[in-house]
Amino acid sequence: MEYYYKMESPLFTEDGWLDTGDMGYQNEDAFVFFVDRKKDMVNRGGEKIWCTDVEDELIAFKGVKDAAVVGIPNEKYGEVAAAVVVLEKGAQLTEEQIKEEMLKEMARFKVPERILFLDAIPKTPGLKTDKKYIRTLFQ
Repeated sequence: MEYYYKMESPLFTEDGWLDTGDMGYQNEDAFVFFVDRKKDMVNRGGEKIWCTDVEDELIAFKGVKDAAVVGIPNEKYGEVAAAVVVLEKGAQLTEEQIKEEMLKEMARFKVPERILFLDAIPKTPGLKTDKKYIRTLFQ
């Protein structure tokens, strides 16, 4: 395949790679692992935060049903992590409790600066997490 129908920009980079926007790595056994979408990586003052890593940590907490993490603007660091969290029915967690628990498992720079509690994670019409809309919730 050389291009998508009616697509103006080139599909491949100058060095021949297919530019999908996915980030990943290959291990010593030649297995390829996809980590996250490049646009979903938070660059906090040079420290890279994979949103999926933080989301997985949040969802592992007892009482958390679902979560989504995005990067939001920050004067000092350029951007920082922020999360929206859906609690399980009857769960009573606070933003501070979640942050304290996360510090036990993750580096401080990965812990979301802000956490909002929602009834459901916003979705696009294609039922993907609507990270663009979630970013607007922190403005």
